[in-house]
Amino acid sequence: MKAAAVCLLLAFAGIMSAPAKTIDIPTTDAHLDLPDDWTVMNRDDIALYAFSSGTGASATISLFVNDKGQTVDQPQFVANMERVLLERAKKEEATMKMLSEGSTDLNGVPADFLQAELAFPEGGVAYARSYALAENKSILVMTLLSRDPTADASLQKIARTLRFDRPPLLPDANLWRNYHLGWGLLAFAVIVVAGLLILWWACRRTS
Repeated sequence: MKAAAVCLLLAFAGIMSAPAKTIDIPTTDAHLDLPDDWTVMNRDDIALYAFSSGTGASATISLFVNDKGQTVDQPQFVANMERVLLERAKKEEATMKMLSEGSTDLNGVPADFLQAELAFPEGGVAYARSYALAENKSILVMTLLSRDPTADASLQKIARTLRFDRPPLLPDANLWRNYHLGWGLLAFAVIVVAGLLILWWACRRTS
């Protein structure tokens, strides 16, 4: 039993200490550190997509214009996103279990996060961690995906390497007094879950 525990700890330490490379996020002054063995693939529809052909893990970053000055410090932001994620997963004949949600910060930038488990009819399961930040007049959405149920700590470590050359311009929280998220956020959440599903199938194809 002790030997097995030691092996698990060594394997975990290997994941966390694996060599990393810094990737620039196009059209921004932000950067993300990814394991050296991950491949970055150019895609027109998202700012950054990278994956590991060996493990099936992946990362995607999408940017959306934030012309309404939305901020991420409102309870309904996560609540609305969770509701739409569940509805969209049902349409894709997948079930989604929300594991955790809340607010955090990534190198000083406020962010909301969702952690979810997606189960597909054929038996496949994916574990996702998504973050949303409002910065520099954009909403930045980062989704990390893995088929390993024990990989969440390593996904969080990757997420926390997101950083900006200069402190990003954050929306004025007072704008929330005159703006209601409504269907704008719901449409945004649909895009997020669609990205999760696309990444899941991409991981299956590369495995």
